[in-house]
Amino acid sequence: MPRGSWSDKRERQHDHIKSGLEERGHSEDESEEIAGRSTTSKAELLKAVGR
Repeated sequence: MPRGSWSDKRERQHDHIKSGLEERGHSEDESEEIAGRSTTSKAELLKAVGR
């Protein structure tokens, strides 16, 4: 995860998504990738709509 370039809120979202995926049986690497993509997508979407 690109720490430092995201707000604290985005980092918390990333960690929450990642831990949830790991609890459901995904590998750490796969969880990291999915969480990073999910969090980045949310941030870009909100930026596009002006929030």
